[in-house]
Amino acid sequence: MQKPGKIIPILIGALVIDVISSIPVLNLLNFFFCAGVIAGGIAGVYYYDKKLKAAGLPLTYKDGAIIGGMSGLVSAAALILFVTGAVLFLKILDVNLGSIINDIFSKFGIPSGRSGLTRRIVEEYRKYGFSITHIIVTSAVYGIFYPLFGLAGGILGVAFFSRKNNSVKSI
Repeated sequence: MQKPGKIIPILIGALVIDVISSIPVLNLLNFFFCAGVIAGGIAGVYYYDKKLKAAGLPLTYKDGAIIGGMSGLVSAAALILFVTGAVLFLKILDVNLGSIINDIFSKFGIPSGRSGLTRRIVEEYRKYGFSITHIIVTSAVYGIFYPLFGLAGGILGVAFFSRKNNSVKSI
């Protein structure tokens, strides 16, 4: 029997990750070993497991790894596009993000002699209205950590849901 497609579970996992990562306060979950990203991988596997049960097929760790990792990758791409688009939109509106970032730093007591990278990003925002360095660093962080922790969530999801029904195949 043919296995159900993985596109919808991947998109569900990515949506869960993006919602958790985008909502203030809720996004603090990602400070705890990217728990929001792991939750997205688990959510995608949960949905896929329901489809497999309906078809009478077992869930495999390979399925969980693919769904979790791809959920993280799709989520990272969506967040990178959103953040870059928002920054460029604010540039069109002539919003000076460099000044806003400086104000935020001063309110939280972060000294003006910041690290070289932070200083460079703030200066790029002040000078150009956007920061290519920020886009590159953000893309690297999202592109590495989201797929890895999504993959971990997918594998954990298989372990959770297979324990319930003892129907897992290793690969």
